[in-house]
Amino acid sequence: MKRLFAATAILLLLITGLVCTSCSKGGGGTKSKEWKNAMETYKKFLTKDSVSWITEDIVMDESMKFMIKDINEDGTPELFLRAPYRDVCWCESYTVVSDGIMEMTAFDEFNGYYPGTGVFSYKTYENDHMLDQGGFTWFYFMDDAAKYSAWDEYSRALGVGYIKNAYPEIERTAQYYWGGILTEENQDTYSEDIKNPISEDEFNTNLKELIGDTKLESITEEWLPNTEENRNTYLK
Repeated sequence: MKRLFAATAILLLLITGLVCTSCSKGGGGTKSKEWKNAMETYKKFLTKDSVSWITEDIVMDESMKFMIKDINEDGTPELFLRAPYRDVCWCESYTVVSDGIMEMTAFDEFNGYYPGTGVFSYKTYENDHMLDQGGFTWFYFMDDAAKYSAWDEYSRALGVGYIKNAYPEIERTAQYYWGGILTEENQDTYSEDIKNPISEDEFNTNLKELIGDTKLESITEEWLPNTEENRNTYLK
């Protein structure tokens, strides 16, 4: 009987630990303070009349789509925005840091992310965003946002590598580049490394070190029109 009681107690402790872990990361239980703060920050941001992108002011009405996803699963979700712009869309990403909201990076098309790794991928076009001439496929690593302030150039620390996509019309084959995660130790060599092409095999080996066997998860169906109803429903 004592053994059964002890085993039951251990099982309850394990379940409690799993529930608490889920709560701290903004999972299915009670949301963390970081999660709630991010939701309030994003909700306020999305109620602005417009936001300045490139050289234009983009109206923040329902034509603007938003998506919330905790890419690095640290309990503070990221905000992704998608707006119609010229012949293609235009996207930006944000995260909440200690002193406000910070823009991370801008891109044309969100490819997806690798769950649990902190790595996400997107595409940028060439020729002034109007024609897809192969473009670039980028891979970014979501570091802990707590390390940064709203005044940091976060995008420099995010990009780990990219592919200059093949473009048959001009007989261009794909080219691969890798800089790795930018740290204080490699900041002198990072900018040069990410400009020097490497082989496809080396690129894939480097990427595998970050994502393991995790597969890219597409979340294009999760874009939501920026309406008051959606903000109240999903930003909480």
